[in-house]
Amino acid sequence: MKQNKCFSSWKYKLKQMDLYVALFAFNVLLIRYSECGAKTNIYDVRDDVTIREGKQTFFSCTVEHFDSNRHVVRWLDDNLQILSKADRFDIDGAVVNDGGDFRSTFTISDVRRTDARSYTCQVYDVINNEEVSVSKPIQLYVLEIPNERYPICDKSSIFEEGVPVEITCLSEKTDPKAKLTWSKNGEELTSNINEGTNNDEQVQTYTFTPTSSDDEASFHCSLKTEADVSLQRNCTLHHIRVRFKPKVTVMGETSFVGKESVFICHITASNPPVDTYKWTTHPFIPSYRYQAGDHTFRLFKPELSDNGTRITCSATNSVGKTFNSTIINVKERSIQPILPTTGTQTDPNGNRQSGTEKSLSYIVFISIGVVLCLLIIMLIPIFYIQCCKNSWDFLGREIVQPDVYFEPKDRILPQLPEGDENVRWMRSIGVQVPQDAELAYIYHEIRENQRSGSSNSSCTRL
Repeated sequence: MKQNKCFSSWKYKLKQMDLYVALFAFNVLLIRYSECGAKTNIYDVRDDVTIREGKQTFFSCTVEHFDSNRHVVRWLDDNLQILSKADRFDIDGAVVNDGGDFRSTFTISDVRRTDARSYTCQVYDVINNEEVSVSKPIQLYVLEIPNERYPICDKSSIFEEGVPVEITCLSEKTDPKAKLTWSKNGEELTSNINEGTNNDEQVQTYTFTPTSSDDEASFHCSLKTEADVSLQRNCTLHHIRVRFKPKVTVMGETSFVGKESVFICHITASNPPVDTYKWTTHPFIPSYRYQAGDHTFRLFKPELSDNGTRITCSATNSVGKTFNSTIINVKERSIQPILPTTGTQTDPNGNRQSGTEKSLSYIVFISIGVVLCLLIIMLIPIFYIQCCKNSWDFLGREIVQPDVYFEPKDRILPQLPEGDENVRWMRSIGVQVPQDAELAYIYHEIRENQRSGSSNSSCTRL
């Protein structure tokens, strides 16, 4: 019993000693931590950036346990050059939480191709002159835009028919590569297209053999880029000129013995214009039998022996000479006598009609038409005289018609009918009065004996 108590006492003392040792170790660690401070780390670093040339971008990182008294945040490029504020660069930072974390931002405005590199965020201890922490590299990818002067098309726009030519379109060599497309009169060309490079330029060529149908055609080169899908530029070869030989066609009709025949040398197209014409015959026809001009060949009196003769017209310009031929087809002339029309004819309804009756009908229709015209001519002056007779007196003088009529206040009434006398017309007198006249001097008092008038008159005069 006494032995158990002793064992329990020693066990208790050992537990006390373990507790003291643990407290001692904790104090040592606490002191050590306070002397060295918490470790500074960088987190929340932005990922790689892809940006179009000319735009603005930024990089950022956050520093844990940042001590503003001894720490600074610096930004370095892949050449370990320390970047500072400049025309296009800006560096800014601020504490972002209660724990003292510090966030730094590096901004690039107007991104250029030379800015395409990697960047790192570094925490530097200015007291001990040593690097405390550094972030992972952040890569900047710049989407390049071709210079504004591109695309550039060929300046030459004069070609010759049948001679293969190449037209080229140039763009600046960029990353990503620009897309060049040729089109003719608005239709995209997909064949005979070749791509290549020349120093710092991207080249696209279109090979073709011009024909006369290509004259006045237009070729367009279009530039597009994945860096900016809204960007589209063009250059144009406006209305190219194709030099070609004349296009000749000889035209003529069937010839008849003894009747003059004319053949025409028709030029459908020529660039440049025709310089000279030449007519030839095979077999040979003596020159006194025809007249040859630039465009016409006149055979005066064709003969049966001329049948099957080949007539050729050749036209020449500065590009070359072309020709075209036709064969003379000579026939005998058939002469049919012209007989007077007699007997009967059939009208459209199938009725037979004699020639004399038909002529008589024409004469009747013509006579009726002449009489109607004369009648109309005679009625016109009569109608005119009847309509306008009140405007002229018997001496041919014009009777002026007043524009304004005034009815006098004292209207003169005709004498009333008496007995078996005929009823007379009652009328008022219209007097034309100037606008600026004094009415008092125009109207005069009419006496009673003047008012009655004569019984034999139809109206009373002033």
